[in-house]
Amino acid sequence: MDEDPLGLDPETMQQLGYQTVDLLVDRWVRLREQPVLRRGTPTELARRLTGSPPEGPQGFDSILEQLGSDVLPFVSHNDHPAFFAYIPGCGTWPGVLGDLVASACNLEASSWVQAAGPSQLELVVLGWFKQWIGYPEQAAGVLVSGGSAANLTALACAREALLGAMSDRVVAYLSDQAHSSMARAARVLGFRPNQVRVLPVDDGYRMRPEALAAVVCGGQRRGHQHRSGRPAGGAGGAVSRAGGVVPR
Repeated sequence: MDEDPLGLDPETMQQLGYQTVDLLVDRWVRLREQPVLRRGTPTELARRLTGSPPEGPQGFDSILEQLGSDVLPFVSHNDHPAFFAYIPGCGTWPGVLGDLVASACNLEASSWVQAAGPSQLELVVLGWFKQWIGYPEQAAGVLVSGGSAANLTALACAREALLGAMSDRVVAYLSDQAHSSMARAARVLGFRPNQVRVLPVDDGYRMRPEALAAVVCGGQRRGHQHRSGRPAGGAGGAVSRAGGVVPR
């Protein structure tokens, strides 16, 4: 069997790993000294990062050096102690190493057949969440990449449970302060504009229950009178409610 042209010997793999970890640890240690946000103009970044693809291999040292000087500094440091702008939280070093393991093993955990071990681990973690939140034992779910993917998944499951896939009789009710991912999820899932109702909030930016009740009841009355089989008010709904808003 021919050797892997992209393969590395164990010693080189370890050395490259040590160099990368050193870069990351140094970044973590010096994070408080860095600006929370450093911007760069397109002209400046093009000057730093431009050129044709290399004809041959590049030294790993030079790649890491350019990464540390021309790429990583020009970001918003979401893990900076003074960063309060968006949702992403601060990572932990064990979490970083977990990502390393998952990436290095190239795990495909979409089914039990492909990854029984990771799938069981996911079930265990979901069980912990059920205990913490107080969900019943029969509750189920999956771990996803973040809130936007979670909202998309939840809306898809709600429609499927109520009326089946791609039904045009389901309505999503959102507040006018709902996260933008909810409207995107509805578009991705094929919701028509009239299947998404945006409702006002109170002084605390919470959805007003009486406004929701009025829209739902009014829609149901109109729906019963519709002859096309596609009620104007919808036959079922998914409500996205929130106790506050995300600062913008």
